[in-house]
Amino acid sequence: MNFIDPDGMRKFCVTNDDGSIVETEIDDGVDGSFDIAAFDLSMLQYAYDNDISETKTDYEAFFNSLGLGTQGYYLALEVRKWDGNTEYAYDKKKGDFPKNTNKCNKFVYDRLLDADLIEKYPIGCPPQAGAYADPQTNIKAGKNGQMSVVSDGSVHLGDVIAGKFGWRDASGHVEIVSYLFPNGYDPKNATNYFGTTGAHRDSIFPSSKGYDMLNGTANVKFNPVTTRRAK
Repeated sequence: MNFIDPDGMRKFCVTNDDGSIVETEIDDGVDGSFDIAAFDLSMLQYAYDNDISETKTDYEAFFNSLGLGTQGYYLALEVRKWDGNTEYAYDKKKGDFPKNTNKCNKFVYDRLLDADLIEKYPIGCPPQAGAYADPQTNIKAGKNGQMSVVSDGSVHLGDVIAGKFGWRDASGHVEIVSYLFPNGYDPKNATNYFGTTGAHRDSIFPSSKGYDMLNGTANVKFNPVTTRRAK
């Protein structure tokens, strides 16, 4: 039996960037044990150590939004590994997507397929280049109920967010929630509390586009936005 917790401290197995694993704990009076990445632990420690009520959240709410132990959490960790990858660039061919096409929906489709969260499209019916990037219509609804539409406005790691951009030549965009920031700080200079990773014109990287889609900011129309969550 591991992680006996007589003192009310939550224990984590932490995976560092170099692959090494260490154990740590936070004294919060709640029993439990979880695997967690070093980056997420630092954010969780910040949420615990600081009064973050001004951001309309609290430690437990932030802890729950990590989705530790769910497929969504591990999907977020896998998605982070694609940062800087150019396979889905606009000017490159990727699977059924020809050169000079946007591939945001193809990237998300492939990651959900790898995570066994959706069924593969029938032969001849891949996600379409240039089609509106709603995961309900373009990536399909999910596999055996493993993904469901989120209607309460919450955001968890691994959520798939798709929306309709307001640019004249845009049909839509879709990304996966990959980072949470309890203090509202985003290393990519976004002024929000979460970041999403997706395929952009030249490479894959985290941005504020998912936040923009949910909040109707920048060049985004709030019609419609769909969020799906892995169980």
